[in-house]
Amino acid sequence: MAVEVELSVKGARRLEAICRAWARCRLVEEVRYYAPPAVARAVSRAVSSIHAEEAIWVLSLDGALSEAEVTADGLAA
Repeated sequence: MAVEVELSVKGARRLEAICRAWARCRLVEEVRYYAPPAVARAVSRAVSSIHAEEAIWVLSLDGALSEAEVTADGLAA
C-alpha cells in the first residue's frame, strides 16, 4: 500500500498523470490519498477520470488526524 498526503490542489492533468502512474504500478496494490476537502475533490475527479476507483482511495485528512489524536490520547487503538 502507498499513502499520499496531498495538501494542495494540482492541475487536473498533473493529478491524472500521478494517479494513472499509481494505478499502473505493479508494486502497489492500493493507494490511499489523505487530503483536506477541496483537495480531496480534485483528487477524486482525477481518480474518476482515469477509472482507478478500485486502486485509489481518497480519504479525509481531518478524519485521519482526529483518529490519530484519539490514538495518541490512549482512548482508542
